[in-house]
Amino acid sequence: MEPSHFGNIPIKICYQNVRGLRTKLKEFYMSVSSISVDLFAVTETGCNDSIADAELVPPRYTVLRCDRVDGRKHGGVCLVASPRLELRRVILPCDLHIEFRPFEIVCATVYLKSRFMFMLCIVYTPPNTNDVEYFLLLKTIEEFCSKYDDVLVIGDFNLYSCSNNVNTYFWNYFSNYCEFSQCNNIQNVNGRLLDLVLSKGRGMQSVAVCEGDEPLVPVDDQHPPLLVCVRPRVWAVSSRDDAAKTDERLLQWNFKKADFNALYSKVREVDWSDVYSSDLNLSLNCFYYKLNSVFEECVPKNSRNLGYSRYLYPKWYTKEVIKKIKQKASLHKRYKVTKSPGDYKEFSCCRAEVKKLIALALENYTKAVKSNVIEDPKSFWRFINSNRVNREPSGVIENGEVLPPDRSVKAFAEYFSSVYVTQKPKLDVSAAVAGAGCSNGAARVHVGNLQFSDIQEALKRLKPKKGSRPERRVIPVPKVGCHDKVEQHRPIAILSSPAKVLETALQKCILNQVSSQLSEAQHGFRSTRSTTSNLLNYMANISPVVDSGKQVDAAYFDIKKAFDLVDNDVLLQKFAQVGFTPHLLNFMASFMEDRMQYVEYAGCRSEAYFTRSGVTQGSNLGPMEFMIMLNDLPKVVKNAKCLLFADDIKLYMPIESTDDCIRLQEDIDRVVNWSRRNRLGFNLAKCKVISFSRARFPTRYNYTISGLTLARVSEVKDLGVYFNANLGFAQHVEKTCKKA
Repeated sequence: MEPSHFGNIPIKICYQNVRGLRTKLKEFYMSVSSISVDLFAVTETGCNDSIADAELVPPRYTVLRCDRVDGRKHGGVCLVASPRLELRRVILPCDLHIEFRPFEIVCATVYLKSRFMFMLCIVYTPPNTNDVEYFLLLKTIEEFCSKYDDVLVIGDFNLYSCSNNVNTYFWNYFSNYCEFSQCNNIQNVNGRLLDLVLSKGRGMQSVAVCEGDEPLVPVDDQHPPLLVCVRPRVWAVSSRDDAAKTDERLLQWNFKKADFNALYSKVREVDWSDVYSSDLNLSLNCFYYKLNSVFEECVPKNSRNLGYSRYLYPKWYTKEVIKKIKQKASLHKRYKVTKSPGDYKEFSCCRAEVKKLIALALENYTKAVKSNVIEDPKSFWRFINSNRVNREPSGVIENGEVLPPDRSVKAFAEYFSSVYVTQKPKLDVSAAVAGAGCSNGAARVHVGNLQFSDIQEALKRLKPKKGSRPERRVIPVPKVGCHDKVEQHRPIAILSSPAKVLETALQKCILNQVSSQLSEAQHGFRSTRSTTSNLLNYMANISPVVDSGKQVDAAYFDIKKAFDLVDNDVLLQKFAQVGFTPHLLNFMASFMEDRMQYVEYAGCRSEAYFTRSGVTQGSNLGPMEFMIMLNDLPKVVKNAKCLLFADDIKLYMPIESTDDCIRLQEDIDRVVNWSRRNRLGFNLAKCKVISFSRARFPTRYNYTISGLTLARVSEVKDLGVYFNANLGFAQHVEKTCKKA
């Protein structure tokens, strides 16, 4: 097998010990924006969690960090990748407990166009680190070397301050065991070699190290910046499909250079009669064929190879900035050949000018976004969010490894599909009407009220970028907290334009007819109602009681996989209860029958799977369906008061004696029985009870669900607000301020 052409493409790594970035963030940002290399390896960053990734690098750059957590100014490592490359963090062993170690290390596998290049580790060890910590670090690297064939380790090991035992082990055993070659010969001002570049593997064709001409920040004499040039050997592709994928180029219509006069003329001349076919799919295919044929004649295409290009610029780069960056690269290339002081001076001046132009372009772009906030609020918030987000790529971790997109999307699909019931619903309209206890004559909710104006309004509300494909795709959206497991995501549907228009119009038509029947206890998915109205209602009821020296007990319920496990036969019966006509019931039954969806994640798509239960999250009809599903729940509560926000349920009532506790328990039992009848279960681990009281000895009662005692808490987070047992909000204010 011959090595492929990837081996001729060098991967350039800019390495520097920056001696702290807290006061150099802007300069570092501009340097990353202007230096044309693939990777930036940085030690002694001095960063902490108060510094966002967006303060370090522009959009589309990937950042992997290991910050110093003990408060010291120096320490910490950082690995930055340009859009050309993909980084996948390699998870450190759990027993390493990196947060308690004096050293920092970041490890990642490097991919170019989905091809594995090598594993890269960035290391920083502070001076006078003890032997135990050194051996622990070296052992960790040894384990990675036994797992990966091609490894590159760059960093400041501070071997001059370590013991003879560590030095001997490092050069006589560690380097030989890992088969490392030390590639850096650039000494510091004292003639010492503090920063090492270690490489191993037959896949590393060559690793060349020279002193960097473009430092990220002002140079520290003890740590000259390095430019590491790696030529990895990637073996030839194994199939024609892979070869085609390797040579794949991104083609886009370039409407900026389109001949619009010719385009309009040709569109008028097209014979559209074939589009009016009785088969919808044939009509759509015919429409796109004719339209694309016109585009082919009047609109040129751009061909950009994303896998190889280092020149993928942020949105705010002007033509002048891009031109100057390319000029700087040309001047740098000339200086590397001639080594002329005059050429270096010209390159240095151009480099300084590039940084100034980038700073000016960013400032002008920021001002433009701010000034257009009223006309274009989406661009404003897109800019704000781009500066908030973490630039580390998300991914699913399995067995300590970040899964590639194709395996991640398969894992998501397997998990999401496992949530739904496997039994196909009957969707029997006659049975639904009979079970609802109503006659067809009483039915009054129908789609006859659907007006053409409703369709027009739905079309106006449609976003221009909505897809036209009929497939039902979902994307994994992280829940609050860690995002490295499939269980920590929920599937959100991305509907096509026809489905979006249909659901929007139907939702308005049906909701107008059933709104008078919806429970006043429900504050979710309803106009003029929100979490605020829910909590205001709640506080208006419990605050006077607690202020008067009495007690209020509140029980919180969490429905298990509420949106995914709604029984479709029960839901059809609930539709009949609120008055859906048989015609509309048949329509809804066909709408729910044999639904399929697939997962799309990081450019990959899973196999389609059936969704035999639930309401679709992210759709327009889903929230309305769920409201109708839970609509009769408050009616079973006899003694306490009930409030809902979507699937968040709470019961509460004043407590003056144990008899009141028993009455609240009876209502809890009624809610549990309702859930059984409607085939919904509760997540008992998330159900809880709290007693609001300022008395020294409030009444304590062990409330239960199905014989299991509810967890009693002294603080509860209710729709984003923290309530404590004495109905004070000091903790809420404190936690909110910490997040700000």
